[in-house]
Amino acid sequence: MFRPLLAAAFVIAFGSTAAAATYDIESDFSEAVNPSGPWSFGFYATFNDPASLTLLPGASDLFSTPGLDGYATPSTILIMQNTNATDIVPFTGVYPAGAVIMHPSFSNQQAVIRFTAQTSGQHAFDVLWSAADLAGSTTTTDTQVIWNGAVQSVGAVNGASGLTSGFNSSLSLTSGDFVDFVVGYGSDGSHLYDSTRFEAVITTAPVPLPAGLGFLILALTALGFAGRQRSSD
Repeated sequence: MFRPLLAAAFVIAFGSTAAAATYDIESDFSEAVNPSGPWSFGFYATFNDPASLTLLPGASDLFSTPGLDGYATPSTILIMQNTNATDIVPFTGVYPAGAVIMHPSFSNQQAVIRFTAQTSGQHAFDVLWSAADLAGSTTTTDTQVIWNGAVQSVGAVNGASGLTSGFNSSLSLTSGDFVDFVVGYGSDGSHLYDSTRFEAVITTAPVPLPAGLGFLILALTALGFAGRQRSSD
């Protein structure tokens, strides 16, 4: 009886890991709660200053468009999602089903989606920004990835040329670290026609349990078995 128990304890102790997790902005997006899990939605009150992140209240059916849910300000900061099962064409944009859209203000207050690490360890980022305004003067925005205040990546989106911006890298994050995904109005100095699609999937690596914890599990299993043996004698 003891050997099967010991074998099971060994598997638990040394074969276990903290499960990997995947965070997908399109699956996780919420206008009802902010922050929502690891995601926060807002803007920088001060240009390029992560400490000035200001969260926004959410709403459904923005601009009287059914299924266009998210965050909007009078200054045209927009962070929203097409929650419909089909594409929608509000204004001059084309928003695919499930797409998350970011848009800066007319004064270049930057739209920001923040990811906060829930665990410590390696996080793999698969991020893409692309044009969502396809009429008139198409999207021309700038993008940044900022980790705890340090810029990791800068890029630009231009709908006319097909230019997209991405971030495909792995960062070793500590629980509580933040990574900001930032959209500004770009080199043309105008917020007009600047709807920008944002796609992000973040995957954490499984983390083995500490070796000391493994020995503790084994010891507790052995002690429990010994106690049961004595009580049965």
